[in-house]
Amino acid sequence: MGVLKAYPFSSKLVMLICLMLGGMFLGTILALVLIRPVFGLDILSDMSLLTVNSTNPATIPLLKFVQFMQATFMFIVPAHLYATWVNKDNVVHVLSLHKAPAYHFLFGGALIIAFAPTVAGLSILNEQMQLPGFMAGIESWMRTAEQSAERLTNMFLQADTFSGLLINLLVIAIIPAIGEELIFRGILQKLFIEKTRSIHTGIWLTAIIFSAFHMQFYGFLPRVALGAVLGYGMVWSGTIWVPVLMHLINNGTAVILDFLYKNHYITINFNAEENFPLISALFSILISFALVFYWNRRKHL
Repeated sequence: MGVLKAYPFSSKLVMLICLMLGGMFLGTILALVLIRPVFGLDILSDMSLLTVNSTNPATIPLLKFVQFMQATFMFIVPAHLYATWVNKDNVVHVLSLHKAPAYHFLFGGALIIAFAPTVAGLSILNEQMQLPGFMAGIESWMRTAEQSAERLTNMFLQADTFSGLLINLLVIAIIPAIGEELIFRGILQKLFIEKTRSIHTGIWLTAIIFSAFHMQFYGFLPRVALGAVLGYGMVWSGTIWVPVLMHLINNGTAVILDFLYKNHYITINFNAEENFPLISALFSILISFALVFYWNRRKHL
């Protein structure tokens, strides 16, 4: 039994937030301290190296290193600390780290791939949304923030070697898939389901928070839908490893396709939204529903 086991929803939520904020702070400090021995750079004398607009070639690996440290200490470490404080004798149960039959992973992987055109279609719709005229200032700020996030993403995706591709997969796909799923589906979704006594409400509330957390306003709707699919994958399979795999496939595919396109291994940019016409979203939804139907049918056999 852990110290948090009998605590109410609000106390558990506050504790989780505090652990995440403390982890982010600790991860950032450790990253800054380690930059000198790892990279041989005195970051404290030139903090501009860590800005998106920096032209220094050392900036990209530095930002990736900081991102890696922040994600590890903001998601993975707090998740395990929280689980230990809830029930130190059964962390596996708290975080749903159970094993599951292989068919759950097959259906989860197929579903996230089939759902990709739907996500792309929602992205197109989301980007076309405009705020009322009196909110023009807010919309301008949101557009600027979105452009800054896009520049950072493009910086992170730069890689012309397979070692660079592996680093990108670690920073952009593997660590976020494990860390974010532990926090959002492994802990937060369970808290909301327990509080609302509704699986669907818990899944969608978590998906909304998951999307808002990324602070990309013109990607809000597709990320809510993606978060919901990950949430249902967690509930249907009973293990965190299925949404981790789905999250990994979603992010990892984007990283690999970007690498292949920019290094001229393929001629079509599959990450470009225009390569997913809205009509493809209809077929995507139909295929996704079919996969969900057979997934649940297989589960009850």
